[in-house]
Amino acid sequence: MRDYKEVVSQRYDRQIETDFSPRTTLEWMSSQLRISQVFHQVLKRLADSGLNLADARVLEVGCGGGRWTRFIAEITGQPANIIGLDLSEPRIEHARRMNPAIRYRVADVVETPIGDTVDIAVAISVFMHFESEDSIRKALRNVWGSLSENGAFIFFDAWADSHFAPSGDSDSQGFRPDEIIQLARSEGFSPRFKLDVFRIFPGSHHSEQYYRFLPSVLIRFFEIVCPTKPGNFFIVFDKECERK
Repeated sequence: MRDYKEVVSQRYDRQIETDFSPRTTLEWMSSQLRISQVFHQVLKRLADSGLNLADARVLEVGCGGGRWTRFIAEITGQPANIIGLDLSEPRIEHARRMNPAIRYRVADVVETPIGDTVDIAVAISVFMHFESEDSIRKALRNVWGSLSENGAFIFFDAWADSHFAPSGDSDSQGFRPDEIIQLARSEGFSPRFKLDVFRIFPGSHHSEQYYRFLPSVLIRFFEIVCPTKPGNFFIVFDKECERK
């Protein structure tokens, strides 16, 4: 797997103008809507458990061009309480232009302590880019250090048989849920709940790929009736008082 800094420089820096992946608009919008729906469910469950989202300080690591910080701001109504961090300076500049009320800065969550105290930390498709266990643990440690005493960490990533299986020169590799849970536990987190997004259909086809030519309602039907592993998943972790 390629080094995450190389991936950011060669791939993500080039997406700053649109923040779109190179797929059809319909596929991209439909799949992002599905992620947004489940992300909203995650935030609602946190709110139902007693967390006041309007007062919550929220951090997104690996925020890119600011798409998900904008989404969070729409829900909380408090953009000034939101912080976005990303390794890419061009993408942070783009995020600042698009969302001037949200605080953004360039930072590497692996190498640098975050320095802010927040109630919710979010990482969406970020940890898949960290090749080594050491990098993953350092990032988890820095997220843990940023959270308030009762803070929550929202983790979203792709499903894979193992993050540490050989993957050649790929940009990323997902996780088995139990794999990231074990790593997170070792750095002071305990899992609260998990919500799946998409499915891996027979033949190792990711259901997200079908949004380009099938109605989303039909894809959702097949996802519900297909008893296979998820394509992606959210896990919400609680911060434990002490790291193990």
